[in-house]
Amino acid sequence: MPRKMLHTPARMTVATYARHRNVRRAVYDALRAGRIARLPDGTIDPAAADRAWKVNTLGHVGGKARPKEVADRRRVRVRVSDRAVAAGETEARRLLGKVAADALSFADARRARELVRLAREAFELQKMQADTFSKAEVDRYVFKRIRMVRDVLLTIPAREVATGAAELKIDEGDLYRWLAGVLRRFCQQQSEEPAAEAVDKEDNDGSL
Repeated sequence: MPRKMLHTPARMTVATYARHRNVRRAVYDALRAGRIARLPDGTIDPAAADRAWKVNTLGHVGGKARPKEVADRRRVRVRVSDRAVAAGETEARRLLGKVAADALSFADARRARELVRLAREAFELQKMQADTFSKAEVDRYVFKRIRMVRDVLLTIPAREVATGAAELKIDEGDLYRWLAGVLRRFCQQQSEEPAAEAVDKEDNDGSL
C-alpha cells in the first residue's frame, strides 16, 4: 500500500525533495536539464516541482524529457499519393495475372514484391553473364589469334628475303630456307610447350 504523506512543506531542500520523490539521482538530473526549478533561495517548491516533473518527464523512461520537435515528428506520417498507390496496384495485378475487379490482399502484395525482386535479380544476372566469357570461348579466341600470328610470321621469308639477300649480299634461296626453318621451328616449339611452363621459363629467364 502506498505511503500517504500527511503534510508536505511549502519548501524543501534538494536532498529532502529527492527523498520525497525517492529518486535522488533523477532529481539532480532533472535540475540540470531544467525540467524542474529551484526557488531563488535554492530550495524547491514540491508542489510546483511535482507538476513540472509530470509535464516534462517521460514516465516510462523516468528521467528524460521528450523534445518537442521529436514529438512533432512522430505525429507526421508520410502520405503516399493516390497515383502511386494506383500504379503499384496496377503493376501487382499485372504480375499476378489478376483483373481490375479482383481485390488485392496483403499476401498478394508480398507475392508481387517478391516477383519484382526476382525480376531485378534476373536482370542483374543477365548483365553479369553478358560481361563474362566461358573458358571454351576464351580458348577459341586465343587459338584463332595465335594461328593468325603464326600465319603472319610464316609469310615473312617470302616477303623479306629479296631485300635481305640484297643487303647481306648472300644467296636469296639460302636466306629463304634459313628464315623459314627458324620461324617454323619457333612455331612448332610454341605449339608443343605447355602455357604454364612457358610462363615459368619466361619469368626465370627474366630474373637471371
